[in-house]
Amino acid sequence: IKLWLDGFSGAFKPDVWSSHCVVLPAELAMANPDLVEIQATKAFLPFGFDDKSIFSEGGTSGYQYSVHLWQTIWADDLKTIDNHYLLHTKNRFTRLFGKYATPVKLKICVYTIALNEEHFVERWANSAKDADLLVIADTGSTDGTVDTARKMGITVHDICITPWRFDLARNANIALIPRDIDICICMDMDEVLEPGWREEIERVWRPDTTRLGYMFDWGCGIRFRYEKIHARHGYMWWHPVHEYPIPDGRIKEVFAETSALLVSHHPDPTKSRGQYLALLELSVKEDPACPRNSFYYGRELSFACKWSESIAELNRYLALPRATWNTERCYAYRVIGKCYEELGNQCDAEAAYHRACAEAPNTREPWCALAMLYYRQARWAESYASAMRALEIKDKALVYTADPEVWGFQAHDLASIAAWRMGMIDEARKQAEIALSFEPDNARLKANLAFVNGEQAQEAAE
Repeated sequence: IKLWLDGFSGAFKPDVWSSHCVVLPAELAMANPDLVEIQATKAFLPFGFDDKSIFSEGGTSGYQYSVHLWQTIWADDLKTIDNHYLLHTKNRFTRLFGKYATPVKLKICVYTIALNEEHFVERWANSAKDADLLVIADTGSTDGTVDTARKMGITVHDICITPWRFDLARNANIALIPRDIDICICMDMDEVLEPGWREEIERVWRPDTTRLGYMFDWGCGIRFRYEKIHARHGYMWWHPVHEYPIPDGRIKEVFAETSALLVSHHPDPTKSRGQYLALLELSVKEDPACPRNSFYYGRELSFACKWSESIAELNRYLALPRATWNTERCYAYRVIGKCYEELGNQCDAEAAYHRACAEAPNTREPWCALAMLYYRQARWAESYASAMRALEIKDKALVYTADPEVWGFQAHDLASIAAWRMGMIDEARKQAEIALSFEPDNARLKANLAFVNGEQAQEAAE
């Protein structure tokens, strides 16, 4: 080795790799045969450039002296290898070289705001027990929320936000989190972290990550991507209700992604939504160009049976320049259609549902809405066609706009009734059987199938 290094000076040009890496050692070996032992090529080149099994779980075995990585040809593979890769990737390469990684310990805080959530505290805390810190900002509970939490070792702060708005409460909550925390998980008290959540976050979170996209289970068969796991510094909450964490303008937002389900929602159906409408109205006044605010406000108006106001706001939403998400636009037209139906305006309801289909033709929801409208109007051919169009769509989108009912028996049930009305008895029987398979104990579905089979009176189908 010393002779080799000494030979770098003189006639050999260090900037030409073949001179000092090939020609020089070959000449030295011939001149000094007693200093050199010849080994097989595989001792130093155990695999060729077209064999990347070192990056797989199995990998090539039998490494003797060296592992040669093809720096130029494998550039895209090698540029992904960093400390995070060594820590969290399991393959032959990391088994060989993982010992050189620097262990990283992320400090994670789970935080929430609470008001009279005594019956949720223990479940919430137990799901998050692997966090380094749990913080609750209590907004005036009169039950045992605070005492229960403190007995469990949770840090609880009393805060007062008047007049009430969710974003200011959550911002106060963040302010109470120690500055040495790396990752913050905002999770409502009626939500739980799924087992293995910490390992998954540590697996995908990189040094420059500021926020994580993950799967969230809303309940009722609705799952979608969520973004409420963020870095401790550089984030604030915005909007009085349906609040959302946003970067404060001083950081470059960098997302990490996982398809894993990390958080599930187990809501209390008795919980009041009474304050939502006023807060959403405020949201729209504060940021009238925000399509998200406008859509939620329009939908909430329909929940309050304010049909005409809902139609007006949702039409305003649809006209906003940033209202470009077709799936949500489809949902807006579906709500408009429902409002028109409630107002007795079947013509405009039908037009709205057709526009919903045009916005997102490959989703079931608008087709089922049309099929139901035609069912109510006894337009059997159109009801059957719409239901069958819905059933052609097999993939359920992982978005909050999904309607669990259309992925159950509904479309089959509508198709069965319409088929029977048109004299398509075999098709009616087939669809009735499939509908019943979703809910075998459903009395109406059983009665419909029995009727199609000629076992009951016609009234059973109604």
